Amino acid sequence: MGFLAQGTIEDLKALADYLGINAHMMTFLNKKDLIIKDASYETNFCKSRLAFIISERKAEETLQRDQRDNERLYKLEKLKIQAEQTYIGAMNSSEEICRRFLL
Repeated sequence: MGFLAQGTIEDLKALADYLGINAHMMTFLNKKDLIIKDASYETNFCKSRLAFIISERKAEETLQRDQRDNERLYKLEKLKIQAEQTYIGAMNSSEEICRRFLL
């Protein structure tokens, strides 16, 4: 039964929902007790189902983190390109001004 402590409260909520237990607005311990006392509770099944729920959540978190990282890299690259273009534009205009003075 210690395996129920591995997940978050949201993981236990998902397990309770899967088992058909109404465990909304309850604490972690209350959800754990409801799951254990449920007639359909089977240790090995609940253990493997909870492990699956946890792995799904972690995979989703990893995917979201990777997406945020990719967005940050894209924005950073975009800013670098804009800075280069601004610098090149400033250099071109300063060269043009120098040419005018030389004429």
